[in-house]
Amino acid sequence: MLALLDEAVEALRRQRFLEQVNAAYAALRTDSRAWEAIERERRAWDVTLSDGLAVGEGRTAYSARSRPKRSRKRR
Repeated sequence: MLALLDEAVEALRRQRFLEQVNAAYAALRTDSRAWEAIERERRAWDVTLSDGLAVGEGRTAYSARSRPKRSRKRR
C-alpha cells in the first residue's frame, strides 16, 4: 500500500511540475522580447548539437570501443 501511495504522490508531483512549466512558458511567450531572447539562445546552442560529426556518421557502441591497455605490475 505504501508503494502505491508513493507512486501516486510522485505522479501528482510530476503532473504539477509540468503544469507549472507549461504556464511559465505560456507567460513567457506573451512577452515578445523575452521570447526572442530565448529563441536566440536556442539558436546559439543548436550549433553545438552536431558535435563535429557528419550527418551520416554514427557513433560506435560503448562496448565496441577499444579499452586502454593496463600495464602489468611485476612483483
